[in-house]
Amino acid sequence: MSIERYFKRLPSQQLPSPHGSLSLSVPSTAIAAANREVNRVLSRQQQDSTTTPKKTRGKYHSYSPEERAAIGKYATENGISAARRYFSRKLGMRISNSTISGMKAGYKQEVARKRELEEEDDEVLELPEKKRGRHVLLGERLDKCVQEYVLKVRERGCAVNSALVVAGARGIVESLDRSRLVEYGGYVTLTIPWARSLLKRMNFTKRRATTKCGIPPQVFQQVKTQFLQDVIDVVEMEEIPPQLIFNWDQTGLHLVPTSNWTMAKKGSKRVEMKGLEDKRQITGVFCGTLCGEFLPMQLIYKGKTDRCHPSYSFPADWCITQSSNHWSNEKTMLKYIDDIIVPFVERVRDDLGTDDSQAALGLFDHFKGQLTPNVTAALERHNIQSVLIPATCTDRLQPLDISVNKSAKVYLRSQFQQWYASEITSQNGAANDVNFEPVDMSAPRMKAVGAKWLVSLYEHFLESPDIIINGFLASGIPQSIDNKTPYLHESDSSEDESSSSEDEYSSSENEFSSEDKCSSENSA
Repeated sequence: MSIERYFKRLPSQQLPSPHGSLSLSVPSTAIAAANREVNRVLSRQQQDSTTTPKKTRGKYHSYSPEERAAIGKYATENGISAARRYFSRKLGMRISNSTISGMKAGYKQEVARKRELEEEDDEVLELPEKKRGRHVLLGERLDKCVQEYVLKVRERGCAVNSALVVAGARGIVESLDRSRLVEYGGYVTLTIPWARSLLKRMNFTKRRATTKCGIPPQVFQQVKTQFLQDVIDVVEMEEIPPQLIFNWDQTGLHLVPTSNWTMAKKGSKRVEMKGLEDKRQITGVFCGTLCGEFLPMQLIYKGKTDRCHPSYSFPADWCITQSSNHWSNEKTMLKYIDDIIVPFVERVRDDLGTDDSQAALGLFDHFKGQLTPNVTAALERHNIQSVLIPATCTDRLQPLDISVNKSAKVYLRSQFQQWYASEITSQNGAANDVNFEPVDMSAPRMKAVGAKWLVSLYEHFLESPDIIINGFLASGIPQSIDNKTPYLHESDSSEDESSSSEDEYSSSENEFSSEDKCSSENSA
């Protein structure tokens, strides 16, 4: 076997010149000898390819289930050699003994199975070929149930994604054979990769799109340095304590996990999907402080009146409102400032023993709904300074984008999967009844169910202040304030590391310094 098969052939004129740049490190005589050997091999290979005929794969015959059963029966009654001679003449082809041996074994197994089940007719008329490949994780029966359920969900126009497949499969398995699951002592762990594999076996593919644009690393370093310097200047000039440095951000919350891809037949040119304008999606406005405090949330539902709100009693200090498209706008931002930000700033001023002249600092992005003259005036009336997160850098410089928003969506997705699985299980499908119906996920019902998840999410962040603190640490804000110079992560030099907003940032020294500073000022 020639090594030339692993490389692309090059014409002789493209070989290195003995007097070229390579001769500075390799002797010219060695280069010339190598070129002669390569030319010799190339010419020999070219000659062989023209004189030696290409090997072709032999012709294989596919046997029908009826033919397999007939061959297996004849071999069982008369022997393999007799069956080979008889069916070779009958089918007009040469059949090997190993092929007939396999059919004979399959025939005998099928006869034994029928006798064990005490079927009236134990004659085997068809012997299908065994399915190739690995066994499916859930077994043929449960796997078929999951596929039929997913198809029924898709037929109703709902978006199908990995999260929904995992949740639906969990509910079906818990209802029909929970002993297979790991938590019940079994071996099955339903994961996102397994869900993708299932969709692939169903001959469906996903459609995905993204609109995210990046920023060159060199430009990002300059932008980050300027942003941190702006924060330092405001904090020093106004003498703002860390308890009054906060970041708020709007993020879309899906009560039903969805995305811009779903199942569709391969090669289909048009993919229609319901739920792209999902009424079950709302906007949440989060806010966290440099010391790790998580403020009450604002939830924006889609509607024109309070009737679009869920029938649920939220905490009294939350801000529940609505807009025509559930997006944040100037009106909702003014309400958020009056109902959430101003009460928080006044409470912290009282705790610190300062008056209304004590300035606060709000960090937020370039969303146009919060950059209007009315919003700016509302902040100035309460002596709240602001520094804007640089555009296209929110995933690396906005604390909530780094550590909170992603965690919130993962938490809600987990709550949905648990709820969806329990809804499937509650259908109480019997062992012989595997016709599961898609879960009712109408907007009114999901709003009420999702309200409980949102309150649980809020309590989760209250109990985990390190999540908020790590977001500030990753952006470099507390380090810059402490050192009075812009702080740059070493990982910023690497585009891959700096662009990842899902990494866990933990530094015991930085956490101690931030928490100690907050606690010392509170005690003072």
